[in-house]
Amino acid sequence: MRPVWRKFAALFLAVLLTLSLASCDTTDKTWAMKRGDTVIPIGCYIYNFYTATMNASYQDGVDSSKSMLEQEIEGKPAETWIRENAIRSTKLILAIDDMMAEMGLSLSEEDEKQIETNTNSMWAQYSSVLENNVAKSSFQKANTELNYKYTMVFKALYEKGGEKEVPEDEIVKYVTDHYTDYSYIMAPLYDSSYADLKDEDKKAIRDLLKDCATKINDGTMTIEEAAEAYEKEMETSDSLTSGMANLEEQEESNELIEALKEMDAEEARFVDLSEDSSVYVLVYKRDINKTVDTYLEEDTNRLTILDELRGEEFADMMEEKVDSLSGVEINEAALNDYKASMYYTFKEPASSAGSSSAASSSASSSEASSEESSSEATESE
Repeated sequence: MRPVWRKFAALFLAVLLTLSLASCDTTDKTWAMKRGDTVIPIGCYIYNFYTATMNASYQDGVDSSKSMLEQEIEGKPAETWIRENAIRSTKLILAIDDMMAEMGLSLSEEDEKQIETNTNSMWAQYSSVLENNVAKSSFQKANTELNYKYTMVFKALYEKGGEKEVPEDEIVKYVTDHYTDYSYIMAPLYDSSYADLKDEDKKAIRDLLKDCATKINDGTMTIEEAAEAYEKEMETSDSLTSGMANLEEQEESNELIEALKEMDAEEARFVDLSEDSSVYVLVYKRDINKTVDTYLEEDTNRLTILDELRGEEFADMMEEKVDSLSGVEINEAALNDYKASMYYTFKEPASSAGSSSAASSSASSSEASSEESSSEATESE
């Protein structure tokens, strides 16, 4: 029989061993990556991990009737795909900063203020899920600041004077070949209480819009004058809606879109959408060749076109930049604390729905994410 003092000694040693093992885990989990003097906070990775988790369910080949985490994405287990995408997105912060330095770009005080404004407007929708693990400053670095810098570099490369400047004639041709400039008057066939109008009132609206279409087509009325006539008759205002769009890229088609595709420039047409939408529409198609220059004078419009022309090329370029990064230290111990199950919950298809689309993924509540995440990896402001 072991002497009593030996039992106490063994117990004492066991306690010491437990304490020493616990004290060995002193890994700093507040950062995700380091390169030289640059430190990327763990919050940047967590935000990217969350985003990758939310996007995973919508990748090609993912079956919505099963848990996304039990499937493969691009030949990899979903968890692996999510982690790798989160790491790449976090490395992109370093790659964009490299491009900024190479091109002599920097953020002005005005740029900094705009980034802060963008952050404040977006933080509300993310904070409820992420604030227990992601500082607002990290969200800004990984989201609004990165997007702002990404756009700065893109514009510096492809706009006038840039190394990869897109010729003006190519931009103009793209717009005239793919975009439609239009205006329309949408006349609801119900009153302010959403009660259907009487048949005679519907006929009056129909006749008015058809008459306006005829006058526009014979050159005796403009679409603006048609809107004034409709507003006077219906005692309403702001009835005219205008836009410029690439109709071929619209996810859903309807009679109005199909009409615009068929119409000639400077043609007006009455479109009856009463069956599906309970409205009549008078639509007018402008001559894009006459309006393209005005459209491209707006910076946001020009950027949209440049993105459609060179956005994929630039994204591929930045992927190569990420791949070629060297000297990046990854804090594996910190990254390993985060699993997709912290932000993804599979919901069984509703048996009564009888639809494969009933399965969906969703972000868990901030309470759930907080419970499942390691308190050691929680980021402070």
